[in-house]
Amino acid sequence: MARPKESADQQLNAASIPPELQRKLAMLTFLGVIVAALVGALGSIAAAYITIIPRLPLQENIYFAHLSATAHPFANTNVTLEKDDDVQIIVQGDDAYWNCGKGDTSPEGILGDKTQNTVVPSANHCELVGYIGEGVPFRVGAYEEFKATESGSLYLGANDEPTSSLSERRILISV
Repeated sequence: MARPKESADQQLNAASIPPELQRKLAMLTFLGVIVAALVGALGSIAAAYITIIPRLPLQENIYFAHLSATAHPFANTNVTLEKDDDVQIIVQGDDAYWNCGKGDTSPEGILGDKTQNTVVPSANHCELVGYIGEGVPFRVGAYEEFKATESGSLYLGANDEPTSSLSERRILISV
């Protein structure tokens, strides 16, 4: 007696599939899952690139300035800032001391010694101070981090009288 043909809609019985074909189907299914995972990962990377990467800050510009008493009261660092730049100023060196005529002191100046004849009377005598463009001088000390309030060249100097004997210091400026 002849066997009736199975319709295309009928499912195959696992026992009726030869073992070699079962292994190939399992391998193709596994590879399909791997490809789907890789496509999903690439989609996640693309989404991160589109949404996160553009919001990351650009690489900082690092500058080094050398400050000495020969350019009293301020020396142009040759660093031009734009308004709203994030700025970091760091006096470098373990021996970051200078002499403003009252003995060696750090870039923080002589604590509590406020002298009216200096550039920034509210700052410590010999403290590192600066200004941007034609702006108002501000305190820096050994480390200062701020947002630029105006555009222009950055100037740094010691808060001292014009007779200063400030030694040269290396200063890192990060914008």
